[in-house]
Amino acid sequence: MLARTPSSLVLCTLSLLLGTSAAGCGSEGEGSANASADTSDATGAAGSDVAGIDVSQGNGGGDGIAAGSDTATTACSSDADCKAPAKVCDASSGTCVACNVALDCAPDGVATAWRCVDHACKPRTACASDKVCIESDRVCDKAAGFCVDCLGDAECPSGKTCKARTCVEPGQSCTSSKDCAGLDQVCDKKLGTCVDCAGDDDCIAGEHCAESICVSDACAAGSSSCKDAGTLRVCKDVRTGWSEQSCPSETTCTDGVCKAQVCTPSKAFCDGSKSMICDAAGLGAALQVDCAGLSPGGKPQSCVGGSCVVAECAPGATQCSSETELATCTSEGKGWQSAPCPKATPHCVSGACVSCKPGTTYCAPAAGGGAAVILLCNAKGTDGEVEKTCAGGEVCIDGACATAPKTCTPGEAKCDGAKLSVCGTDGKAWIETLCKSDKACTTSSCDAGLGGCALAAAKCDDGDACTDDICGEPGGCAHTPNTAACDDGNACTGGDACDAGSCKGGNAVDCDDKQPCTQDACEKVKGCTHTALADGAACDDGDACSSGDACKAGVCTGGASGGWQKMFGGTQSELAHALLPAPDGGVYMVASTQSYDLPGGAQTNGAGDCWVARLDAGGKLLWSKTFGGTDHETCSAAVVLSSGQLALAGSTKSQDLPGGLAAKNQYYDWLIVIVNADGTLSTLKIIGGDDLEQADGAIAVTDGMVFVGTTKSATGLPGGAAKVGSQDMALVRTDGSGNLVWLRTYGVKSGSAHLVDVTRRPAGGFAAVGTAKWSAMPLGGPSLATSAHDAVLIFTDDSGKLTGNFKFGGAGIDSARAIAPKPDGGYVLAGETMGLSGATSQPSSALLISVDEYGNSQWEKVLGGTGGAYISDVLVQATGSVTYVGHTSSPGLPGGATGLGSSDVWLGRVDATGTLGSTGWNRLYGGSKSDYAAAVVESKAGGFWVLGTSDSTDNASGVQPKGGSDILLLKTDANGNTTCTTTP
Repeated sequence: MLARTPSSLVLCTLSLLLGTSAAGCGSEGEGSANASADTSDATGAAGSDVAGIDVSQGNGGGDGIAAGSDTATTACSSDADCKAPAKVCDASSGTCVACNVALDCAPDGVATAWRCVDHACKPRTACASDKVCIESDRVCDKAAGFCVDCLGDAECPSGKTCKARTCVEPGQSCTSSKDCAGLDQVCDKKLGTCVDCAGDDDCIAGEHCAESICVSDACAAGSSSCKDAGTLRVCKDVRTGWSEQSCPSETTCTDGVCKAQVCTPSKAFCDGSKSMICDAAGLGAALQVDCAGLSPGGKPQSCVGGSCVVAECAPGATQCSSETELATCTSEGKGWQSAPCPKATPHCVSGACVSCKPGTTYCAPAAGGGAAVILLCNAKGTDGEVEKTCAGGEVCIDGACATAPKTCTPGEAKCDGAKLSVCGTDGKAWIETLCKSDKACTTSSCDAGLGGCALAAAKCDDGDACTDDICGEPGGCAHTPNTAACDDGNACTGGDACDAGSCKGGNAVDCDDKQPCTQDACEKVKGCTHTALADGAACDDGDACSSGDACKAGVCTGGASGGWQKMFGGTQSELAHALLPAPDGGVYMVASTQSYDLPGGAQTNGAGDCWVARLDAGGKLLWSKTFGGTDHETCSAAVVLSSGQLALAGSTKSQDLPGGLAAKNQYYDWLIVIVNADGTLSTLKIIGGDDLEQADGAIAVTDGMVFVGTTKSATGLPGGAAKVGSQDMALVRTDGSGNLVWLRTYGVKSGSAHLVDVTRRPAGGFAAVGTAKWSAMPLGGPSLATSAHDAVLIFTDDSGKLTGNFKFGGAGIDSARAIAPKPDGGYVLAGETMGLSGATSQPSSALLISVDEYGNSQWEKVLGGTGGAYISDVLVQATGSVTYVGHTSSPGLPGGATGLGSSDVWLGRVDATGTLGSTGWNRLYGGSKSDYAAAVVESKAGGFWVLGTSDSTDNASGVQPKGGSDILLLKTDANGNTTCTTTP
């Protein structure tokens, strides 16, 4: 056999086998001048030395030993004549070469990682598919992960056969290994050819025969080793390698064996007074300190839990805490813990629970069941010796012989079911009697309290509601059918009644819930059921102004329409204030009312109340609620809180509000109303001073709301706030429950001002608008007219501190009624003007002002026709277009809108520059009398909701108020058109 020495470079060989690269090993083709063109098995890095074999490419990449090597022509007759790198003898040429077979290239036995081509060693190419190997006329051995010449004879040229994944000339035929003499091979008699090995016995120790080639064993048979402290490896098979198994708990793998731990790894423990530390494997321990040698402050120490401590007692020591309780010293030696002695050893003596108390007597039956005996407890308390046997007729009581006591108390009675037992007059026996009655309608039972048998009427109830139960002698119980009401057990019938002794079901229960989007049914046990129809199912919500109605979550929701007009109110007057979008595409409508007959059953509580109504996307009224006392209330602003509740801000004069609240003076105080999503009242709060307070606009914040308004109070405001002029601006922040967080007032001496709307600033803080008649600005800047009012914009930080103030307008009266943020960080202000160029002097014209984020004016537009007009609400869309609502008394407006009455609702749009342009428009709505708009919001359908007030009796084809003035609600398409009109 060929001699093979184990290699020290197994890592490099394995990395080539797996197609990876190990440090210090050349990867395939690396460093070769022709690496990009040569796709055959390439050598490693030029000049590298793998396992002592020269695998350099020499002059230009030729296989084998470098050109010019003096070993290339060394004559030989055996391998002994050769030395590395040409270390084996080629018998056919009689010269030394690098290899004759693949194993010559891999003395460590990993023959599959190498090839011997024309006596030159070449590493195999890693692969996962034949594509990598096909250019070099080879195939991929996917199981091994590298290119090979063949996997079978069919892949070899004609005349060659596949052996050890290499196409070779047919081996020398043989019938005996003698025929293979001089080849260092043996005869494979099944194949009839000479091979390196025919079985494992043909290989040296540590190798086995695989595909007629000796390769190194994966592991030594029967050997074991430790992968880590918790895993044992056992040689499963020399070919397949190791199998792993986890060591049992409390054992550690060492020297190829799972050894039992003698202590908890890396934990300290006590060995008497010594503190020991267990090693990391748990197989040994080392002394840390002997606590017996420590006595700080004169107090000796003990080892407890692996540490030295000053102990009050020896851990585990015992003592008696009472005659029946045993105390044990804790494991830390810090005190005693007591516990009752067990029943079998109930006495505590000398620190132990024992059967009896030493030196005392106790009773025990004599052997064989004779007379009782008295035992004397021994000194240890573990047993007793017979001290005395009681005489006949005596019994042992408390360790002494005594006359037998009486069995019972004379005349005592007890019951055992129907059996009565009465104690005899001598107290030594029970006299038993069975209680029974010989009457059909009478029962007898044992009564220990009476000391005898008690008689009672027989119970004839058969549990059937359809029979009358009676008892008569001599027959006993009788059950006569009746016609009483009953329950037949079927929840789908009502009016059940007895008939001929049985309960008969009445009429079928009506399960119709009047909801078009539920499937109504009845189940015998559950009764009526209402299963929601699939979302999208067609339905009719009963609203003539909606089309394409469809079911959603069991509710019929009105479909989109081009728009409509509706009016809501009672026989008295209503005034619109605020409009909020609801989650389902509907709206919340906020107004003031004086009516006692509002839709939905709501009514005023006094002179005037806050009115809130909830409508779905089709304008259908879902609920209607009023809030207030017997005097006046108004709610001018509203927001939807993060909790889903509504927060309303307004004013009140009532002294009898819910919860005992009362206004502080004869004027108005601020009123905060928190309303649940279903319209029920959650909270009322009042804030105010000694004079009038009024709220007008609000915005929701993370934990509550901020509202704006005005105050005239000189004293009594919370936090020391007070007016400066005759009437000041106010900014108020509350939490989600309506509690005051802070209150800020702004004004100048001898001036008056009023905030009406507020919004958030992009970088934090608030921007608010209103009207002021100030002789000077609070933070400086251009003075305002002293004889007229100007529109005012203020900026504050998050705490309400004033950070900026700006005025707009001309010589006449100018005011801002609304503010909306723009996409670029600036704002649009809306209101009215008498002082700017183009405005009518009486009444006012509508006004739009665009400012940047710093309050600088970008443009000012005077809008409207020849009559009076103002804008009450404004919003800016994502495109920058500005949509606004208000009123106008002009007979016509730019864009072709024609006036309808003395005052019309006005909905308009201008582009981002404030002009009609190609996208702008004006729309007018109303009747022959007065109609006003208060608020506008975008609808989910892409159009707008508009809220206003109307007293026109000929409004929109017959839609007219029920009283002095009613709430007008419009829904439009994206261009402001309405097509449907109804009266709820």
